[in-house]
Amino acid sequence: MPRHVRYEVACRPRDGSGCERFISIGEHDVGSSLFLAPNGVSFDLVCRVNNSRFDHYHATLNRSLTCDWRDKLVAHFYQVQRTAGSSMAALVWDVFLLIALFGLHFLALFVKPSPYRSLIFLPICSIVTYLMRSTNRGDSTPLRGSSIASVALPILFSASNYLFLTDAQRVLRRKGQKVPAFKMEWRPRLEWAFALFCSPRGIGWEHESRHVIRPLPPSVCASRWSFVKTQVLRLVVYAAMLDLLRWHDRWNPCYAKDGPSITAFGWMWRCFSMFSWSIQTYIQIDRLYWVLGSLSVLVGLSTPGEWPYFFGDLWDAYTVRRFWGSVVISLFHHIPYLTSFAIIAVRGTSCCGR
Repeated sequence: MPRHVRYEVACRPRDGSGCERFISIGEHDVGSSLFLAPNGVSFDLVCRVNNSRFDHYHATLNRSLTCDWRDKLVAHFYQVQRTAGSSMAALVWDVFLLIALFGLHFLALFVKPSPYRSLIFLPICSIVTYLMRSTNRGDSTPLRGSSIASVALPILFSASNYLFLTDAQRVLRRKGQKVPAFKMEWRPRLEWAFALFCSPRGIGWEHESRHVIRPLPPSVCASRWSFVKTQVLRLVVYAAMLDLLRWHDRWNPCYAKDGPSITAFGWMWRCFSMFSWSIQTYIQIDRLYWVLGSLSVLVGLSTPGEWPYFFGDLWDAYTVRRFWGSVVISLFHHIPYLTSFAIIAVRGTSCCGR
């Protein structure tokens, strides 16, 4: 085992009793027992290398954690070291492909209308297909898969809309714009494309949907500092809520590796777990939106009126149709076929429920 690398493992009872106590795993541990415990006690084994925690194991110990488990952990440590370099290279490659996607999407908005403009969709579709298929690899994690899907697929939908369904430079205009974009010089057209690229909901554009997007109260938009102060308070509340909900997640055995199914518990616990997951997802998306909005307004890149609520009113989500139509779909309402698909899905759901 390399001398410059420190391998440690901690044993934490899953019943909440006791605390972590990291023990170094070295050659002197061969043939010895690392932990002693009553028979049948379930433990989480938390591993770390050079004080960096990276993995969890779950085991039911019979009296002690013996040399057999030590050998498995050391083998896993070596495997992590061997794959660290390749993982970094894969991350750099993913970032490069995502940057290329953003660049191609921006190019589709900037290039003037021509019969060859639609060819930009071919590399966009190829990159998205490659990224989505790569999530089936054995070394791909669920976090990587969800991150790629949440970034690549919206670009695919938006690019297909602007390249095939909507002649953006002829049809779409900013509020107060007199000259269509395709008649502009390259510099104002570049600014026009960047503004459209940064506003998927059409905020500040003629195609902005006022009946879907909720504007901020006038008191919040009165000045830059009132906007920033309101969002800072909102972020503090969000942080407190996330801390409480994640406290529940840490002690929820259903979220542990090889833990029981959520169906093993009663309906009250199931409902609360789903409620916790939904609220955390809502907060994390909304929190990032308000962080970006606060920074943009603070440095003067935009005005408070350009940052309406990201989601619709949650009190309007009392049916499936209103949930998609009033709360979530505002981000994609300008993409015709995607909105139509959502409406068809909601109507199909409603019909099935009759």
